[in-house]
Amino acid sequence: MSDCGEKFYSAGEKKGGEVMKRHKVICLLSGFALTFLISLPTAFAAPWYQEDFDELPNGDLIGKGGWTGFQGFLVVQSKIAHGETGKSIKTVPDGEADLQLPKDHAGAQYISFYFRKRDFSPYVAFYAGDSPDGGWNQQGIAVHLNFGNGGLVEISDGGAMKDIGINYVKEQWHHLRIVIDFDNEDCQIYFDDKLAAEHLAFPGTPKELNWIRIIAGDTHPLAFFDDFKIGEVGEEAVMPKNKLVTTWSSVKSNR
Repeated sequence: MSDCGEKFYSAGEKKGGEVMKRHKVICLLSGFALTFLISLPTAFAAPWYQEDFDELPNGDLIGKGGWTGFQGFLVVQSKIAHGETGKSIKTVPDGEADLQLPKDHAGAQYISFYFRKRDFSPYVAFYAGDSPDGGWNQQGIAVHLNFGNGGLVEISDGGAMKDIGINYVKEQWHHLRIVIDFDNEDCQIYFDDKLAAEHLAFPGTPKELNWIRIIAGDTHPLAFFDDFKIGEVGEEAVMPKNKLVTTWSSVKSNR
């Protein structure tokens, strides 16, 4: 091979090597970006309301911490709590208790809490929404969850209850996070940190979040609730209608 040929070959080899290096760098950067996007947590802001009940005295919850309703329906107790220490609230038969939240919040909001149920029957229900006329009514409901027979968890989708394909385990703490998008009038449900249902329609016409309710059936229910956190979901994770939070959550739930 001539000197010219050797020089051309060396130059071409060098150029090809540089191209390969650039290709590898681009692939690495693309892989990093994809990993970052997949790993990026949903933008749940610090809660504007939280309650773990640890600072409340044992006994009737009604009249404490903003809770109203039937006396004795929700009881603060320290025998069973999420995290093994502290306190939680437990239900007693046939009643309801409401919590009027400290402020009205529109836009996209999340509600996070832990629950544990002793028996499958009877049902215990959880509601969230607003109170436009100063008293709780069906028009103000954004979310209605039932924890019922056989460990089934049902969620309202418009005017009907829907089986979302998840079951709770008796005597075990489960984590629920509800994402309510008041602007787009739908919600998502995370069960034990995995997306369980999305694009669920409101059963009512709420405009903001300022109220939650817990209801128990009439024959010896016993359920525990603990570690409530309520806060905003960042706009970058919610808007537009085909939300990034949905896309990211679907990826996460399939990992």
